[in-house]
Amino acid sequence: MEDRLRFVRFILCRPRNPQNLGAAARALRCAGISCWAVVDPRTLDFASARRVAVHAEELLDKPSIYADLYEALQGCALSVGTTARRRRERPLLRPREAAARLIAARGEVAVVF
Repeated sequence: MEDRLRFVRFILCRPRNPQNLGAAARALRCAGISCWAVVDPRTLDFASARRVAVHAEELLDKPSIYADLYEALQGCALSVGTTARRRRERPLLRPREAAARLIAARGEVAVVF
């Protein structure tokens, strides 16, 4: 499983709050994930984000920055998005089902927030 984490990319879309960047970096580090991207950021205040990214400050130096989601997803075989809204055009997956699909996919995968 740990080897599979090398193929997982986490993508934050349009973060507005620098604390969200820091909290995301901290959570990713705790999970052993280092590949992440930020799409169309409303903030790049990494100095403020560092206050929240306890022991994960190095991840704040590593996100790939993209102008749009299409660009951030290039090379991914599968992506799973999170939302609070129901989407008719996409099936709703429970977390375990989404995780199973991500694990089963061949190639790089992305989780979009």
